[in-house]
Amino acid sequence: IGNKDYKHLPDLDSPLNDARALSDLLRNRYGFKLTKLENATRRDIVRAINDLKNQLEPSDNLVIYYAGHGIEESSEGFWLPVDAEENDDYGWISNSYISRKLREIKANNILVIADSCFSGTITRDANQLGSEKKNYSIDEYDFFYRTKTRMALTAGGREPVLDSGIDGHSVFAGALISSLKNKKGPVSATEIFQGLRSKVIANSLKMGSPQTPILQSIPLSGHDDPDFVFLAR
Repeated sequence: IGNKDYKHLPDLDSPLNDARALSDLLRNRYGFKLTKLENATRRDIVRAINDLKNQLEPSDNLVIYYAGHGIEESSEGFWLPVDAEENDDYGWISNSYISRKLREIKANNILVIADSCFSGTITRDANQLGSEKKNYSIDEYDFFYRTKTRMALTAGGREPVLDSGIDGHSVFAGALISSLKNKKGPVSATEIFQGLRSKVIANSLKMGSPQTPILQSIPLSGHDDPDFVFLAR
């Protein structure tokens, strides 16, 4: 989901470039089938998520990527579709809605990647995974792959995040794409996170708006397993 052109809110610079580049990478290097939503309304997003609920099986892996405006209200985070209004929550998509849908989708392994302001609120009260280097065995990758995962990798925590960065991508998306690009075989979300965290912190500090990516399990989503696994071709 890449939301750039808003009806009632300021337009953004990078979400379409970010979503398109990540879509190509996930399809060509990791073998994902894609549903691309550009400048999506609330109805567009809800319909696409309901389609996932109806179509996916336990053997499937799912990545949901969102780049666009976000907001926090009453200690909860929301995605803002292109038809959302700042002072009317009717068109917002709440973290609690996303968590409920993740419980309903049958796919064993699900990773939500959110590049929006206040995106880290989706993981509140979960235990943050450590940033220390992990070396998994093939048996551990296999265990992760076969058990139930509901995780979120977010551009920041409870702060605004940068819409601009390098080569037309946001600071977070540029680091994410770089971290995913050259992997081979199985690779965990934790390893991807370790590859981008320091880059995002350093580059955002240089631009005067520090942000710290987060990788955590998602509360109330049905999460059992400690990590999501990508299978690079």
